[in-house]
Amino acid sequence: MSSNENDARTKARIVNHMNKDHGASLSRYLEHYSRLPQEATQGATIEDVTFSYMILRTAASTRHLVPLDPPLRDWPEARPRLIKMDQDALEGLGRSDIVLDRYIAPRGFHAVVFVACVLTYAAFVRRAHFEPGSWLHDALLYDYPGFARFCRTIQPFLFPAMAAQHLSEAILFARTRLHKYNVERFTRLWWVWMISIFIEGVGAMIRVDNMAEDRRSAKEKQKH
Repeated sequence: MSSNENDARTKARIVNHMNKDHGASLSRYLEHYSRLPQEATQGATIEDVTFSYMILRTAASTRHLVPLDPPLRDWPEARPRLIKMDQDALEGLGRSDIVLDRYIAPRGFHAVVFVACVLTYAAFVRRAHFEPGSWLHDALLYDYPGFARFCRTIQPFLFPAMAAQHLSEAILFARTRLHKYNVERFTRLWWVWMISIFIEGVGAMIRVDNMAEDRRSAKEKQKH
C-alpha cells in the first residue's frame, strides 16, 4: 500500500471516529475556537481535515474552518492534538467533561421536600385560600382558626419570599451546574431541571453534585 493510500485511510478513520463518537467535542470546538453560540453548534460533523485545519459543518449546514495551530506533522499526532483541543475548549468554556444527560427525580427525603414545596406553593399562592369559603379553609383548617389566621397573615410575605429564594437558586443552578455539565439552554432537559429547582430548591443541586461525583469516580477507576 502506498503512503498516500495509507494516509487517506488514516484520515478517513479519524473523520469517521470523530463524527460517530465525539459530536460533543466537535460542537465545543465551534463554540470555543469559532466563538459560535452553543445552540448554533448542534449536529457538528467533520467535513474535511488536513494537517492545518478542520472544516466542520453544523446541522444548519453552515461550514466553519477551525485551524490546527501549529499544523500537524503527521496523522498519528491528530489524536492527542484533538484531545488537547477539547480539554482547552472545556477549560475556556468553563465546562466539565462530565455530561448531565438526564433528569434525576427526587427520592426519599428530597421527594418529601419536593411535595412539601408543591403544596406550599399551591396553598400560599392566594391569601383567600385561608379565608372561610375556600376549599382549603373549610376542608382542612375549619377547626384550626388560629392557624388559618396565621397563614393568612404571613401569605403576602411567605409566597414571594419563597419564590424569590428559589428563583435565585435556579439562576445560580443554571450558571454553576447546567452550564458546567453541558446542558444546552432552553432544551427540554434544561427546562425540566429549572422547573425542578424552582419548586424544591437546593435538593436539585445536591443530586447533580452527587451524579458528577459518581461519574468522576467511575472515570478515575477506568484509568487504573
